[in-house]
Amino acid sequence: MVKVSGRLTRHSTVEVEVEHDPGARSQGKGRIWSGSAEIAAGSVGIARVPDGKLKDGWQVRWRARATSAAAVSSWTEWQSVKIDLGDSGQASTPKKAEATAVQNADFDYEHMSLEMCSEGRRNAPQPNASFGWQKSSRYNACWSKLIGVGDYIKKGEYVRPQVEDGYLVEATTVYHTYLGTADGAGVIGGTGLTPQTISMWTRLGNIVAYLDGKEIPADKLDEYRIGLVISSKGESGSTCNLTPAVLSQMKAKGWQEYGDGIYTFRDSIAKFKASGDTFFRFYSDPDSDRVSTCTLRPRLYNTLDEWDDDGEVDETWDKQAIPLWNTGCFDDKGLDVGKVIGTTRVCGGPSYAYAPTTRCDELTLGQEDEDPPSTVRAAANNTYGVHTGACIFTITPVFTMSKSAATAAGKPMDAVIDHIADALKTPDNKNTWPYKLVNNVRQVKTIPGNADVPGSNPLTRLLGKKNADENRKKFNWERQVNGHLTKGECDLYYWELNPSLKWVQHYTQAGLQCDEFPFASTYQGKVGNDYSVRPINGLQNRNHRWTWLRTFYSRNRLADKDPFLVRTRS
Repeated sequence: MVKVSGRLTRHSTVEVEVEHDPGARSQGKGRIWSGSAEIAAGSVGIARVPDGKLKDGWQVRWRARATSAAAVSSWTEWQSVKIDLGDSGQASTPKKAEATAVQNADFDYEHMSLEMCSEGRRNAPQPNASFGWQKSSRYNACWSKLIGVGDYIKKGEYVRPQVEDGYLVEATTVYHTYLGTADGAGVIGGTGLTPQTISMWTRLGNIVAYLDGKEIPADKLDEYRIGLVISSKGESGSTCNLTPAVLSQMKAKGWQEYGDGIYTFRDSIAKFKASGDTFFRFYSDPDSDRVSTCTLRPRLYNTLDEWDDDGEVDETWDKQAIPLWNTGCFDDKGLDVGKVIGTTRVCGGPSYAYAPTTRCDELTLGQEDEDPPSTVRAAANNTYGVHTGACIFTITPVFTMSKSAATAAGKPMDAVIDHIADALKTPDNKNTWPYKLVNNVRQVKTIPGNADVPGSNPLTRLLGKKNADENRKKFNWERQVNGHLTKGECDLYYWELNPSLKWVQHYTQAGLQCDEFPFASTYQGKVGNDYSVRPINGLQNRNHRWTWLRTFYSRNRLADKDPFLVRTRS
């Protein structure tokens, strides 16, 4: 059985997955069992693996996560266990297999496993596409594709390659990055890691080798070799290197250092078929501005020349190495926008050839005043939403605002969500205040940031409380109007809705606050852009601004001019 304990603040469910350890492939591969246990606040839950699922001597690994009505936590790191049935015939473990419920249980890294990534490609509309399949988010990236090396019998953009002399391999790569705790001494949902850590897994699986168009028998595969090339590079002034512990393990297995930050490994196809998974861990050391990038390039080592009887070791791999990531073209949302013209794949639209790159920082974000972001670490027990340090992929994040989730967390913001939904809805947003008039006719407003509208322009973060306060001046002003003190656009709208209160009561006297969209903390909130304001429940406005929006900015490491989208849900 596996125990999961922690100080849970509400009724939760703990989900557990158990699978074969990738390092013991001869015992099996993939998931063995998954289950769950219901846990009341402050209690301990037990998820029991059914009898007969585990065998004596098996090396397995497990992970767990907590879920509630409001949120789902990230998975814990995989934990390895050797099964010992003992005299009773029931599974036990050398140590208590316990995982403390992760901090910030509503935060999900969206981390994927190698199995999830490769399965994603197999189930994709074009599983055999030569540019492969990818899925990326702020803290996760995965690529999977079929690679054919050698003389082709059949080759095409969406055709499963067939090789006459060479090999076919399913290559999958997964990257995990992490978010720092308030003080940056650790990461959310993990132990023994720092926020500047990047984990990477590669898998060369389902390898089939051919000679003269015929599959090479398994007992002959020791004679044929393939390999990997791993390189890492930080931007100028910073470093991105393998951690000493992982590098030591790699060298013990036979990895060779080819150049600065470049390592190569070759072995027989037979051994790669037996265990084609490899784990790497890197550490990014930012420069003086506390921000840096780290580019990781895993590649297939093309050893085909060595297959000849008189073949010599080929040291020109760098001209032939095949990327394990997709070399298609991607826009700033991580979407593949490559096009096929004739037989050539080219970029189309505002895009770039993507190489796996993370942006790492040592900044403290989520505090009240970020003008500029702090380089002073927060206290470990700082308020919810404050985080120091992280590494991210620069995929445009989406701020999903859910009424049910916010209410379940005790921080409702229904009024804010209703306002933003109305501001984004066209053509009805012509009725949001202040009216956009042309010849006294209300016009539809152009308000960006809608994640539910394909192609919608994103919002971009405007950093600094002073800048946000400056943006608010366009609607949050005080002056005499017709001889009466008027508190901005929200007073005018409040009186539009309540004519009997005009010049008599300000909206603030009703306990309301002036909510704006686009947010004042974005460049789109500046003077000259279409916008909407509405007097709403003050508490809910504060919940949105000081809990949900601030936390979203912090967790997604949104720096100045970083893009993001929004989505509203009931």
